Amino acid sequence: MSKHIFSLAVIAVNLIMWAIAYPHISTQVPIHWSFSGEVDRYTSKMEAMLAMIGLLVFMYILMFLTPKIDPRRKNYQLFSKTYYLLINAMLILFSLINVLVIMTGLGYDLPAGSIVPVLVGALLIVIGNYLPRVRSNFFSGSKTLGH
Repeated sequence: MSKHIFSLAVIAVNLIMWAIAYPHISTQVPIHWSFSGEVDRYTSKMEAMLAMIGLLVFMYILMFLTPKIDPRRKNYQLFSKTYYLLINAMLILFSLINVLVIMTGLGYDLPAGSIVPVLVGALLIVIGNYLPRVRSNFFSGSKTLGH
């Protein structure tokens, strides 16, 4: 259970943020931005909240079920710390995007076109640093040609 505490805390913090901000958020919330940083999709605040929290919960469930259905499930024990670090890094990324959605819904004009690429780049740096520790499995890692 201790390996789940941080992930569940991230989800709980996001639920609390939405509970506090929800009454103050405008009825239409920006939820998607183009590469140039312009909002290209709005949605209702209820749909935005359900989508953002749903994404976090879906990622959590998917990542914690994956080792149970992988035919090479025993290999996860060899890199379990790395695996949980990667799960939490992804949850933090989506949590920060959640903060961006909440803040823009509250009327703050944030440069999403600059913020999101930096966040994704940071996630890729973390993944790149820890990917060499990942053992053979069906769902993550990379296959290289060679000897």
